[in-house]
Amino acid sequence: MKELKVMNSRERVLRTFNKLDGLPDRPPIQFDLCRQLTDHFAEKLGLPAEYAVSYYEDLTYRISANAVRTAMGSDCIVVGGTVPEGFVPAPVPGTDNVTINEFGLKMKPTPLYMEVVEAPLESASAVEDIEAYAFPDPLAPGRFAAAKTDIDKFGKDFFVIGDCELSIFELAWHLTGMQNYMLAIAMEEEWIGALNDRVEQWTLSLAESLVKLGVDAVWFGEDLGTQTSILISPDMWRQEFKPRYQRMIHGYVPSIRIF
Repeated sequence: MKELKVMNSRERVLRTFNKLDGLPDRPPIQFDLCRQLTDHFAEKLGLPAEYAVSYYEDLTYRISANAVRTAMGSDCIVVGGTVPEGFVPAPVPGTDNVTINEFGLKMKPTPLYMEVVEAPLESASAVEDIEAYAFPDPLAPGRFAAAKTDIDKFGKDFFVIGDCELSIFELAWHLTGMQNYMLAIAMEEEWIGALNDRVEQWTLSLAESLVKLGVDAVWFGEDLGTQTSILISPDMWRQEFKPRYQRMIHGYVPSIRIF
């Protein structure tokens, strides 16, 4: 009798997306863990958690602990950009556990998330303010070292997702504060377009670097709504953000339709 070849996780996901011929043997699985669960299951499994410190603190747990993730049955790993080699968020003197990150965001931990307590562009009011702001270097040495390590270790057997969350809207309003951003975009102030342009360039650079490393998919994401409604109107999304997503996504999947 002919021996059947066992399907690995990467083949399973690629078949699900019709990138390989044939049907998957089962639906693929992908999940994320918060810090508490990562630590818990790492201890139970006797594995290191291996945290890859993201350039934005709350994304750290998305791109970390792939050994734990795969041992628990995930068919996917998630990798992304980290802080550069040697960078450590600096404590803000005279504060209770507040640190300042690469973007100049002052961050304070809460039981669930890192909260932005001060934004570097909260007083922005002109294009010149945006042009004067120094974005971190998306290609800084060490930014993709952890991603490369995990791709080399897991990439043959598992589907690799490159994480580019906070794609445009969410990172932009974090940099200015939500109230300032929402008022300015509603008033169609010119500097909003300049800020969104620079955030788009940052995110696209991260995506291109991850694609060059060999990820199988890129995850663009952000919070555009609440539990009860969207944060901006569909018309505003189509005017200000849809063309940006079209530019980013069509570079890799020209045939996809974006609504």
